[in-house]
Amino acid sequence: MFVLFKLIKPLVLVLALGAAYFYVPLVGDVSAKPLHRGVAAGVGGVNDRGSCVKRGTKTWRCRVYADDGFQAATYTVRMIDSRCWSARLINGQIGGEPLEQRKRSCLHARDQLPAVPLGASRI
Repeated sequence: MFVLFKLIKPLVLVLALGAAYFYVPLVGDVSAKPLHRGVAAGVGGVNDRGSCVKRGTKTWRCRVYADDGFQAATYTVRMIDSRCWSARLINGQIGGEPLEQRKRSCLHARDQLPAVPLGASRI
């Protein structure tokens, strides 16, 4: 029984940390980088290129690139509340593929973390 408990405890910890990574809401105010990561993930772009620029109190303009990195799509993003957003494609397409005209999602804590390529260390 004791051995079973020692095996289950790390599994529960890993599951809890995984759930927190995907579902914990954004902490603090929205800034350009976390918003860009969230929008890029939402529309299928890459989050290591492109940016978001604030245009008003609740409005941003975000450029999102595809894996090939040659063409950018531009979105107008409106913050619905402190963490949820609604994006509308105003021009461009990613990799020659037409994108959704509109996308809605919410920012999570994972959007605040910098992207680290696989195999890289965070020292």
